[in-house]
Formats: sequence, structure tokens, C-alpha cells
Amino acid sequence: MKRTQEELEAIVKAREAQKAFQVEARKVVNKYIPEERETWPMQLEEAKAYVADNTSPTPMLDAMLSESGEEKEVLVNRIITKNIEFREAVGKALGKKRSV
Repeated sequence: MKRTQEELEAIVKAREAQKAFQVEARKVVNKYIPEERETWPMQLEEAKAYVADNTSPTPMLDAMLSESGEEKEVLVNRIITKNIEFREAVGKALGKKRSV
């Protein structure tokens, strides 16, 4: 099946949008090693549970705090804030990709 010039241009544009998204997303995630990123869902789950009920078990956060010496409320707020910032940055990159 032979593609029209318009179809070929659309394919190129879509590939460029995908590449631009990858570049933007990597700017956000490359600040962190994969092993750390893999803990984000667990950290967020425990942080949200703590906000809902400060007696909820938070083994990961407690282990982090045992080494860092931070206050739990400070860590919980940082985790939630970083999650929001991440979602916003990746959301913007996805929006740019979808606008093509």
C-alpha cells in the first residue's frame, strides 16, 4: 500500500512528537536512578496513608527517617509535593505530544 505525502508527513510529525515527549520526560526522570524511581509508588502510598491516619504503618518512610533524621511530616509533605510536580511535568509533556 502506497502512502500519500500527507500520510507520510503525519507519520514524521507523530515520530517527532514522540521523540520530543521522550526528551521532556527524561529531563524529569533522569534526575533519579531507576531503583529510586521504583520506590515512588510505595513512598506515595505510605505518605497518603499517613496523611489520612498518622497511626498508619509506614515501614519505608520510617526506614528512610531512621537514616535521614528528618521529621516525618516534612518527608511526607516532600513526597506528596514531588509527586505533584512530577505529574505536572509529565502531563505537560504528554499534552504537547497529543497536540500534534
